[in-house]
Amino acid sequence: MLTIRAMKGGAGYAARHLEYSDYLDENNKTKGLWMGKGAERLGLSGQVKLEQFEKLRECEHPETGEFLRQRRSEVNLFDLTFSAPKSVSVLGVLEDRRLLDSAHPKAVAEALAEAQRLASVEDQRDDQKLVRQTGNLAVATYQHDTSRELDPQCHTHAVVFNLSHDEATGQWKALHSPTLYDRRGYLTEVYRNALAREVKALGYQIESRFDDRGK
Repeated sequence: MLTIRAMKGGAGYAARHLEYSDYLDENNKTKGLWMGKGAERLGLSGQVKLEQFEKLRECEHPETGEFLRQRRSEVNLFDLTFSAPKSVSVLGVLEDRRLLDSAHPKAVAEALAEAQRLASVEDQRDDQKLVRQTGNLAVATYQHDTSRELDPQCHTHAVVFNLSHDEATGQWKALHSPTLYDRRGYLTEVYRNALAREVKALGYQIESRFDDRGK
């Protein structure tokens, strides 16, 4: 399942909520990883550093501090949270780490690649608003294996920063957020189907469940 939360401000969000330890161990913090072509364009790769996160949250270049967009917007971040089914979380925490270390991350990466392909910005020309795909995102991902209450709950916070590079104008612009929200159901299914494929590849059987409406 995918949920999307738009965030205003978000100062300290990474330190307080994303890097917390799943096992109440102060020395076992969750480490974020950079993903996306937008991150690559800004020289970001590997482990997320808090100072990089905070600068990009403010729409500043992580190296130079230069403001990247033409103007500020109310939304700084979009937290896309991919949550595995409870059965996968319980089995992964208690018995088979491959579900958490391989199957879930691969499914998240596949869904994020599709979200990146659909990434768009809005361009206003001649009193007309045009929505144009850019195909790049800057994303910081943090995987947690349990909930804050320490119940098995495998989920990944994919923090999408509110900017994308528009090759047509050579500028960084705010994301066209309706593109994300309108595709939430589709991206959920991309994640679910990829996870099902990876779980089956590990030797498990899967079971389709239907809701009250038969979906």
